[in-house]
Formats: sequence, structure tokens, C-alpha cells
Amino acid sequence: MNRFALFKIRVIQIKRQLQSLGIIYALLVFSCTTFLIYFTYEGFSQPSNALKVSSVIFVPVLAIHFSRKDLIFARRHIEHPVQNIFFENVLLSLPFTITCLFTRQWFWFPILCFAFFLISLFNINFKIKTQLPWLSNIIPPSNFEWLSGVRKYSIYFFLFAILAASTCLIKIVPLFFLWLFTAVVSSFYYECEPLQVLYASAKNPHQLLGLKAKKHSMMMLYLFLPVLIINSIIHPDAILINVVFLIVQLTFLIFAIFIKYSLYSPNEDLKQNSVLLSIAFLGSIIPFLLPVQFIMCIRNYKKAIKTLNIYFND
Repeated sequence: MNRFALFKIRVIQIKRQLQSLGIIYALLVFSCTTFLIYFTYEGFSQPSNALKVSSVIFVPVLAIHFSRKDLIFARRHIEHPVQNIFFENVLLSLPFTITCLFTRQWFWFPILCFAFFLISLFNINFKIKTQLPWLSNIIPPSNFEWLSGVRKYSIYFFLFAILAASTCLIKIVPLFFLWLFTAVVSSFYYECEPLQVLYASAKNPHQLLGLKAKKHSMMMLYLFLPVLIINSIIHPDAILINVVFLIVQLTFLIFAIFIKYSLYSPNEDLKQNSVLLSIAFLGSIIPFLLPVQFIMCIRNYKKAIKTLNIYFND
């Protein structure tokens, strides 16, 4: 395989995902992506924000690399695996990183490319298998997504939680770490439970989605509110920002739940929905895209009801 093999595979996957969305939803995704590209350009245009924008681009790439399950396959079966992984990261992030070339902060482009190269050198298939047996005393078994997710991604989960709590005295910084924390939580919804667990969770699709949205939103509130309250007390002028941020993150969480069940298939791995979640995740820090978040939630709620009815009415 050539140096662009992984990228070609990823393009095919993205193309199939977009084709399954329909015209309206595909236009929403395109609009969000376009706005995010403009957002990164504006960020790079201001020297004080260039590092923040670069971090927003780099951290998701780093997290995806450490959580991906195809590294062993790439190392063993693809020619030039390091170059393939490097080119994949560079080309997929190019719409966002290339914007800095049109500003005075152009030097961030080679810096990010070098950072992506360093990522590609990690010859590991990173899996977290921390058991944390005491966790079941805090998180009820009915919230099995959180229970298994926290155990699987415990390093990222606790790292971003601690960083957010330790920086809550600073005006905006804790929001950045809470945003990354939300990304970790969204990965809890990549795997579908068996039918037996699905039937034991609720009596019908409406009840299931309602309970999931309510319980999991409460879990998020328990973790976010202490940081946001302290931040709002110290910085009263940031209260509105904190409130809007919380609403957007909760909306994104509910969207992650609904999209899981819109694609539900017993015991299936739903990594293919990572494309949509990634776009929605990047848009979750932009208040102007809040209406889009609500539209995506409503659309996927209807799709989830339709999909779940197949199993509940079987």
C-alpha cells in the first residue's frame, strides 16, 4: 500500500457516512465544518489565541490516536505505517491547520505537522483496562455506559476533571478542560449493549431515551457545576458564558446518546459515528451553533425511536 492508504480508507468511510445522512443533514454538517474552519482562521489571526486554537486541533488528534484500534493492523499490514499515520493526521486536519498559513501565525502549521509526526511514532495500541472496583459504589449499574467508560478511559477522564477543577479560578481555562472531558464522555456511547440489557433498561423507546438523557445529564451536572459555580463566583462577568457552555455541552451529550440508538444494533461497535460526533464536538464550543445542536438532537431522536421500535416491537 502507498503512503496515502489509510487516508483513502478514511475518505471512503467519511463518504459513506455522509451519504447515509441525507441532503439536509449533510448540509448541516457542511455548514458546521465551514464555520469551524472560519473559527480557526479567526483564532490564528490573533497571536494570543493561536496556541489555544492549535491545542484544540492537536488534542483531539492525540486522543483519537491513542484510542484507535487499528494500529496493530497498520503496523503489520500497511507499507510505511509511520508515514501513513502521519499523512492521515495531516490531511484530515488540513482544512483547519491550513488556515494559519493565511495569517502571520503561519509557523504553527509546521509545528503542528511536526507534532503529528511525533504522534505517529508511538508504536502502541493504547488500551486502558483499569478495573476500579469501587466505582460501582458511586455509579449505579443502570448507567453502565459511564461505569464501563470511566474504567476504560480513566486516565483521560480523571486527568481532564482534575485539570478543570485545579484551574477553576481562571476565567476561561477550565471550560477548555471541561470541553475535552465531554469528548471523553461521548466515547462512552460507541458500543451497543446486548438486547437483554436493552429490554431491562426500559419498557419502550421513549422511556429509554428519556431516562438515558435525564440520568446521564445529571451525571454531567454533578461534575460540571462545582467548577462552573466557583468560576462564576470569582468571575461574575463570565456567568452567562458558563451557563451557555453548560447548555451546549449537555445538548452534545444528549446528541451522543440519541445518535447511538439511531444506529443501534445489539453488541455492535459504532465507531463509524465518530465522524458526526467529532464535528458536533468541535461545534459544541461555539454558541452560535446551538440551534444546529438542537436540530441534530431532534432528528436523531426520531431516528432512534424508529430504530428501537424494531427491537421493542419484535
